[in-house]
Amino acid sequence: MALKETLAPRESNCTSAQEFAALAADALTDPADKAYAKYLLEQGETAAQMPPDYIAVAECALGLDDREFAMSIYAQAEEMCFEAMEFAAVGHSLAVNTDQVEKAKALLQRAADEASKPNEYLTISGYAANDLKDDALAAELLAKVDANAKSLADYSKLVKTLIDAGETDTAKTFLKKAERYLSGIADTLSYAEQIKQLFDDNDWARSTLEEAESSCQFPKDFAQLATGFKNILGDQDQVKNLMAQAADYAMTGEEQFDLGNGYWDLLRDKEAALAAFKQALPDLNDKTALLNLGAKIGKEIGDSTLAKTVFAKVEQKSSGTTELRKLAQTVLDAMGDREYAADIYLRASETMDQPNDLISLAGDLAKQLEEKGKATEVYRKAFSRLTDFGQYLKLLEQVESNTADKDFCRDILAKAAEQASGSPELLSACERVMSVLGDAKMCRPLLQSAEEQVTSVGEMKNVLQAVENHFADDKEWTALVQQKLALREANQAKYAVFQKRESKADNFIKMMQLTDDVMAELDDVHYARKLLDSAEKMMEAQGFDLNRAGSLVKAIATHLKDSDWARKLLASMAQQCRGFGDVRSVGRSAVRYLPDEGRELAKGYYQAWEEKLNSADNANGYDFTKLAAAVHQDLADTEGAKRLLETAGRAGGDRFFWAHMGELAGQIGDSNQASGCFNKALESCATPQQMQQVVNRLLTISSDTGGIRDLYAGAREQFTNPRQQLAWAEGILSLFKDGEWAKKEFDALATKMNGPGDHEIFELSRRAKFGHSLRGHKH
Repeated sequence: MALKETLAPRESNCTSAQEFAALAADALTDPADKAYAKYLLEQGETAAQMPPDYIAVAECALGLDDREFAMSIYAQAEEMCFEAMEFAAVGHSLAVNTDQVEKAKALLQRAADEASKPNEYLTISGYAANDLKDDALAAELLAKVDANAKSLADYSKLVKTLIDAGETDTAKTFLKKAERYLSGIADTLSYAEQIKQLFDDNDWARSTLEEAESSCQFPKDFAQLATGFKNILGDQDQVKNLMAQAADYAMTGEEQFDLGNGYWDLLRDKEAALAAFKQALPDLNDKTALLNLGAKIGKEIGDSTLAKTVFAKVEQKSSGTTELRKLAQTVLDAMGDREYAADIYLRASETMDQPNDLISLAGDLAKQLEEKGKATEVYRKAFSRLTDFGQYLKLLEQVESNTADKDFCRDILAKAAEQASGSPELLSACERVMSVLGDAKMCRPLLQSAEEQVTSVGEMKNVLQAVENHFADDKEWTALVQQKLALREANQAKYAVFQKRESKADNFIKMMQLTDDVMAELDDVHYARKLLDSAEKMMEAQGFDLNRAGSLVKAIATHLKDSDWARKLLASMAQQCRGFGDVRSVGRSAVRYLPDEGRELAKGYYQAWEEKLNSADNANGYDFTKLAAAVHQDLADTEGAKRLLETAGRAGGDRFFWAHMGELAGQIGDSNQASGCFNKALESCATPQQMQQVVNRLLTISSDTGGIRDLYAGAREQFTNPRQQLAWAEGILSLFKDGEWAKKEFDALATKMNGPGDHEIFELSRRAKFGHSLRGHKH
């Protein structure tokens, strides 16, 4: 059968050493073709890459009676070894298939040195014991396994591996060593369960559990240990004994809770369990634990009275729709008490304000509990809190489906119609009025509004279809809508261009430009409203920007004359202002674009900012002067501006602040306050140079040159040092160009400049200012 001619066709399919070795093995079956087999093995040698490849070729080569060839392959296998199990595989093959015992032992020893994992040590140990009968090496490797095992889980893996290898006695020895790593009752139960499952040794398992009894300190420990006696050994008497001990240790509510669970779960002792739970209840506060306890008492134990007591405590601790719905559902599952569950829902609704939560809760009342009346109460509360058209339609769908209350549906549709914005929403309201109520009288004004707010040919077609469907007898109305449709279709080319631009308007600026163009070209207020609504959404998505919001207010007021929308947007802008510059911008927009009410709105914004300044720790005089300027310029409120300037004055500031104060006082017509502030500005100057800088500023902002001159003259007494007085006198020429006054002051200083170097300084100044004309002085 093993003729070359028979096997050769398979040779072309061989790509690995393993495949060549397998084909060579077939060639060695009777009638054997050893020459062909060696050829195949040589091909396998060439294809070999890893130790297992060489081992397969070498083991087959042993059948050729060519020991030298086989051993050369083994030598190559050894050369290719890098990892522990590769050395082990070569050693194992040599030990099993050749007389190279020492070589095999050396390789297994090398494998042991390279090994690091428990399963590697176990495998090599097995080779040492079974292949070489070397108990010492096997024991040495098992000791390494033992040294690397640091937990019950480690030993469990080792034991299962040993059992799979048929080493049951060794496995038992290792499992006993694991006992020193037990920590707590849970580990003990796991340990005993493994003893039972792996070795079916009840005595060993029992002794393990009994030893743990002394470590029990709390009812939970005793109950947990009792679970082991019950599930592992089926010893119900010991369960009762342990639960009796648990009762002796139950002092706190938590411990009574554990005791009750033990009585019921392990003994099904209803009376004892309920007694323990009653004692535990006052001390229990965890909502999840209480909810599970109520479910157990109601469903498993069957005491609805105590279950309701537990559920009442859960309700007290619950907040939010999710938790209360979960409680009501648990009541239903545990006791099937629909009335009690419905009462929980109603009490929950009293603390809820979110419409979606209320609608969801009412749906549960109607569908799960079949309490339509109570569901309507909750739906009514949700109805009172709705503001959005889509929410009204959502509520309508729920009410119609779950309660069929037509009067309530009418109320919902009436409010929805008030909130509807644009032709599509109004048409939607019309369709629901007709489908739910069949009320054409209620539908007519809504459809007329939809007709007025059409923004496209498509919307006009939808209006026409609605008129034809619901008011087919009104031929005049139908003809009028058909005429409007024809007119819009006549301008369809323009609308098409704008709608194409609309589809590409992917940012706020483009949408605003499009709105302006639509109004300039078509004067279509309704289309403009749609575009501005899109622009507002884009602005919100891109993040608040005061300039964009101001542009939107301008467009709304200019194109739509919609003061309500503009006012709402201004209020939102005011809430997001970060500094007074932002507040001022909002106030000016209100005054400019809402002439009838803008000043009153701006006044509110400014008053809110004033309150913020009054409560701030770091507000300064400049903050109040800015506000005073806004109140005067934007609101024309002179008295309010004066009051704010007085507040600013109390805060005080430097010479520039007082100069600014005086300027504002002059602007609002309070010349006395202006003069006083200018005087304080000069009083705040420490040097003549500072004073001249301030006076120069005052002369640019005030027309009262004479008053400022008087203030400067009076300020002379601030300087007692002759050199400072000289500098002050020099300022008379630079500020007021008054040579006579200056000469008079220089004359007065001539006798005072008698300190070291004073005379020289005086002469230099005199010559610079007057040349040689100053009387009484010679050079």
